[in-house]
Amino acid sequence: MEPEKMEPSGHMTNNMEDVIWLGKQMERMRDGSQLAEDMRFPDPIEFDAADNDNDEKYNYKKKN
Repeated sequence: MEPEKMEPSGHMTNNMEDVIWLGKQMERMRDGSQLAEDMRFPDPIEFDAADNDNDEKYNYKKKN
């Protein structure tokens, strides 16, 4: 007999066990001030200057 196959649901997880595991990971995540205390900094990709360029966002939305 073949093991039961799970079809993708379009969600981040397909079962409650994974939801609980991801929730615990998120609880342990540190914010910017907590990282600064350890002389660390947040992921620089999240704070890329190009991502925060409002003029570029406005022009992109206007074209589309």
